[in-house]
Amino acid sequence: MRILPFWLGISISLLFACRSKQNDPIEGQSIQPIKVKRFDTAFFAMDTTDVKKGVEKLSVNYPDFSKDYFTRILQLDPNKDTQEIKKYFKELLPLFKKSISVNTPENISSELNKTLARFHFYFPTYKMPDELIYYISPVSSSLNVLGEHYLGVGLQIIDYKNYSPKQIPFYCVQNLLDDYLFNHPTEPSLLYQMIDAGKRQYILETICLQMPDTLVWNYSSKQLKALQEQESEIWQYLLDQHLLLSKERIDYLNFMGEADQNSLLGTSLPGNIGKYIGYKIVSAYMKKQANEKFANLEKLVATPASIIYAGVNYHP
Repeated sequence: MRILPFWLGISISLLFACRSKQNDPIEGQSIQPIKVKRFDTAFFAMDTTDVKKGVEKLSVNYPDFSKDYFTRILQLDPNKDTQEIKKYFKELLPLFKKSISVNTPENISSELNKTLARFHFYFPTYKMPDELIYYISPVSSSLNVLGEHYLGVGLQIIDYKNYSPKQIPFYCVQNLLDDYLFNHPTEPSLLYQMIDAGKRQYILETICLQMPDTLVWNYSSKQLKALQEQESEIWQYLLDQHLLLSKERIDYLNFMGEADQNSLLGTSLPGNIGKYIGYKIVSAYMKKQANEKFANLEKLVATPASIIYAGVNYHP
């Protein structure tokens, strides 16, 4: 089971305007919706006077996810820790009731299915999950999990301060992409690390249409503006300091590490500015491939960062 950390996106502001792109490959297509299962509803229908029996029933109806939910998300032994399960039931029940009133699954159904359909279009060889399973766990735990046959969505996300339904489709596709990229090794050096991060960002932008830039980038609107304005200065700094071929951990942290502000180039810029530079290089490369018309994005993933950089004359 692959788990998406809960902290991604908690502090994101959704005030920045959504991007509007015209070329949607699934526009007008018949979309087969993913099968939805409600582990959350089944869990809170459990009779707490006989937790063991309730857990056994969940194991029968949700054989893969039930095991992961108890052992990896709640970190319990479902056969022994019945009192702990009962405790979680009581603590999470108000959150479940809140999720019912918000009705997130119904609100995001159309957008989520479109987003998953786009992912499948651009990565046709990837084995998509067979079903989507909604669950509720503590707010501090995982909000998006990927099993062998399922994609799990934690509805406790509704308790986040800046919660928006658009976050769920984004985190789902982000988790699928991370799984796809897992077996694609990156080349050493800061430059190639930035380009690989740029590939990932380019793919997210391509798939996540009509989603706020601040969500897709995990930058604030002010930081995005500062990056656009200071792109050439950032690149010149990398050149002047001879950092592009660096393999030093400190340089990776300074340009690729997540942080509210950049320790080298000022408080107006985010920590992970390398992702933005890499994205600009990848975008320039993809523009030069326009005549080739990439049928999907698997070829972009497979293209080494060194080839991408050599294929453009990047000088902002």
